Amino acid sequence: MRKKLYALIYGVEHSLRERLFRLVLFLGTIVTVVAIAAGFILQNPMSNTLPLCLLLAVLLICAYLTFWRKQINIAVSFFATMIVCIIFPGVFFLSGGIDGGASVWFVLGIMYIFIMFQGKQQYAFLALAVIVDLGTYVMAYQHPEWIHSFSNRGEVYYDSLFAVLTVGIAVGLMVKFQITVYQAERAVTEAQKAEIEQISKTKDVFFTNMSHEIRTPINTIIGLNEMILREEISDEVAQDALNIKNASQMLLALVNDMLDYSQLENKRMEVVSVTYDTRKFFQELVDLMRNRIEEKGLKFYVNIDSRFPKELYGDEKRLKQIVVNILTNAAKYTKDGSISLNAQCELLDRETAYISIDVADTGIGIKKEDLENLYESFTRADQEQNHMIEGSGLGLAITKQLVNLLGGRITVDSIYTKGSTFTVILEQKVVDMDQIGEVDFLRTDKSRKRAFYERSFEAPEARVLIVDDNEANLMVATKLLRDTKVQIDTASSGPECLEYTKQKRFHVILLDSMMLGMDGLQTLKEIRRQENGLCRKVPVIALTANANLGDEQRYLEQGFDGYLAKPVESSKLEEEILKFLPDEIIEYQLDDSGRSLQNEEAKRILNRKRKKLLISTDSVSDLPADLIQEYEIKVMYQYVETARGIFRDTTEIDSDNLSRYLSVTHSEVRSQSASVEEYEAFYAQALTEAEEVLHISSASHISSGYERAVLAARGFGHVHVIDSGHISGGEGLLVLYAAQLARNRKSLDEICKRLEECILHIQDYYLLPAANIYYQNGHTNHFVMSLCNRFQLHPMLHMRQSMPRVSGFYFGKLFHARKRFIRNILSKRYLISPEIVYVTHVGCTVKEQREIVNEIMGCIPFERCILQKSSVSTSANAGYGTIGIAFFTNREQVLQDFN
Repeated sequence: MRKKLYALIYGVEHSLRERLFRLVLFLGTIVTVVAIAAGFILQNPMSNTLPLCLLLAVLLICAYLTFWRKQINIAVSFFATMIVCIIFPGVFFLSGGIDGGASVWFVLGIMYIFIMFQGKQQYAFLALAVIVDLGTYVMAYQHPEWIHSFSNRGEVYYDSLFAVLTVGIAVGLMVKFQITVYQAERAVTEAQKAEIEQISKTKDVFFTNMSHEIRTPINTIIGLNEMILREEISDEVAQDALNIKNASQMLLALVNDMLDYSQLENKRMEVVSVTYDTRKFFQELVDLMRNRIEEKGLKFYVNIDSRFPKELYGDEKRLKQIVVNILTNAAKYTKDGSISLNAQCELLDRETAYISIDVADTGIGIKKEDLENLYESFTRADQEQNHMIEGSGLGLAITKQLVNLLGGRITVDSIYTKGSTFTVILEQKVVDMDQIGEVDFLRTDKSRKRAFYERSFEAPEARVLIVDDNEANLMVATKLLRDTKVQIDTASSGPECLEYTKQKRFHVILLDSMMLGMDGLQTLKEIRRQENGLCRKVPVIALTANANLGDEQRYLEQGFDGYLAKPVESSKLEEEILKFLPDEIIEYQLDDSGRSLQNEEAKRILNRKRKKLLISTDSVSDLPADLIQEYEIKVMYQYVETARGIFRDTTEIDSDNLSRYLSVTHSEVRSQSASVEEYEAFYAQALTEAEEVLHISSASHISSGYERAVLAARGFGHVHVIDSGHISGGEGLLVLYAAQLARNRKSLDEICKRLEECILHIQDYYLLPAANIYYQNGHTNHFVMSLCNRFQLHPMLHMRQSMPRVSGFYFGKLFHARKRFIRNILSKRYLISPEIVYVTHVGCTVKEQREIVNEIMGCIPFERCILQKSSVSTSANAGYGTIGIAFFTNREQVLQDFN
């Protein structure tokens, strides 16, 4: 019986509103019956009991409408009308008016309206309640004779007590019910969220495993097929081999689509910008797609603007993927006619190019009703006509997301049965202003069936160990390296590899990352610490079927020296091995144009790639991306810990996302430095690009970053760490000063000396919107936080002795506090260098940023103003709305170096 009653009231099949109303009916009926019974026992006048009898009748009618007729909306509205307009006013007049407890019932009526109604209906009933209550009080005031007074003071107290207890308990139960339901639904939501996350993780594991399992046989197919193409074979066999190659590449493209979709769906794909040759970029596009288009009997037209700069800076790989996806899509849906690749370029200034790439086809076109779903995953427009089209259904979905990732936009113009034109527009940085000029990208001799292989180097004395638990992979890698004449040994497991490294010294080790038993990472660690091992410092290249974006960096951070994804291309295999071979054992080598180089010339060209000195820093220096690129600065990430997990700043979470998270949740967020091992991997990678590395760390008293950076640097004779004594803009100024000195070809010793002097002449101040987050991270005491919260004060921090210290407070609205803050710190103009000012912010709007800069420039007209949103780590320690200002005090040497 109890369970049936519970299900009748609390059943989860009912909405929250209905469950709450059922509870009101149940409790209201019990209370009303008890009150009526008590009235008879106490022999109250019939006039006092009459409203309760009417209320009981209303409750029974509403119960009938709710439980039997299922007319919940009618019941809720009827009940509200009766209690607001009739019952509660009646109780007021029949129970002593203002002298009784009737006034409390009006509160219950208003409470009921807020709980049970929403939107216009709520406003309507609320207005009705206000009018009725006001009218009741006015009439009672003007006609006191209408009020039925109590016969004695005991009845007054009884009525008041009954009203207070009844209404109080009713309101409490309704609120308690809502809290209970909310907590239960929240628990269900959390459980569903955990389940969804688990499903997502399972899906990621599935995609990764499928990638590995599919890429392994593809590696064998493509590798052995390439060996066939290297041989002297007939044109017919060569054509068959080319068809196998194309089919394998198509299968690989399908696998890549699935992996890309998984990464984009989970927001794990990132932009990796590089400098690329635009002529080579378009030539590779044409060469890649030309055969496929022309094999269908289609004409292929290429029109590339001759004004394209020779070199641009952007994510070449993803841009190429976008154009290939669109060209592939055009080839799929075009049965006859032509496909055109057109590209235009407009220079916005000497640093930025506005490029437009469009692909036009004479295919079947797209129906208007299908255009809005064009970029949906696993969908294909006009299924009836296109059910035989090959592909995963992900091409355009991935393309759209990649375009968004690169900050561009994609549009489509299409006429059904006539054809479509897809246009991609985005910005790229200009590296080399020289124009590519008129180029015939279709000049390649069509009669040529295949490109003949030519080895990139020969090194007969080189010793290479290949470790893989798949015999086919060992065979393919061995065959692909055959013409380089290197000496090859193979091992099929980690333990077998360790036996080889005990007995023989190798120049390079190719190590499969996913082996049964002892995997690649475990094997690598054992090689590095192997007692009496001969290969503890030998370069180890990860050979893996994991080809997600970011995997290469992950393997390098784990300690591998290089990375090769399966299926392995022979050119990349040779290129990766060549990086680590000593120059003296290389007997023959090709340069980028295919010209043979003698050993001395090869050595000169290879050595030319490394810089003399590389400047690096932590992400909390808040450097703008364009300055990082301009000065070639390496940035070490930090971590941010939230209630939802630990994230790597700039790659897994950005400051905009964190700012929104802080503004909504107000939850505790902490930052933490990378581990010593991660710093070691960071330095190792940096030393592949430069002979010396100078790492400028954030203030040593702020976090453990400086200590860990120093510990990691102990293992490197060419890595030097400096404590900047600052964070955010102050640290950024010091890094830029160091980068400028390096550009001016100053020696490492001189740069370090100059930096030690410069640290004392950097001033950086920060205005926080509140002290809560600063207190949560242990940077101030509870008294300061309480003081700020009580009087709505905005604390000002000043970096002194490598610590941010509270040096003042500003009250009032944040907008006005910022103005007073700026004017105060910039008041002593004669002490401040007008060369440069560094402004950082957490989550400020564009309008707020403009107002901040205008206020600063109004105080001191700085020659250069750097405005940058704070890094994730800085934001985590400051709070939404924080601004920081950093500048140099007057220093002639600093000004001279920057000029």
